[in-house]
Amino acid sequence: MATEQVEMHQALEEAFDRLFSVFEGSRFERRSDLVVTLLPGIPIPQFNGAWVCEDSESAAAALPEASPRSRPPASGRGCRRGSGTIGSGRRRSHLA
Repeated sequence: MATEQVEMHQALEEAFDRLFSVFEGSRFERRSDLVVTLLPGIPIPQFNGAWVCEDSESAAAALPEASPRSRPPASGRGCRRGSGTIGSGRRRSHLA
């Protein structure tokens, strides 16, 4: 990623981390190239799912465990990639 994109993504992660820290039962966890979020009671995919921060093998390996399909059904769970698109190839198959 370009420097400005990296800085913006880091700022967004820091803001979300602070936001999640004030809600009981919430999670904001960085797992290598993946961020896992959970904010019960707010059915917005960006707040309840996985962010792929870097399109890498480690993110692809961690995605099945963190993806919405591996959790009990609930509205608002999703997966986002840092660029706002879904990854390609092997990584996309985890979302199908």
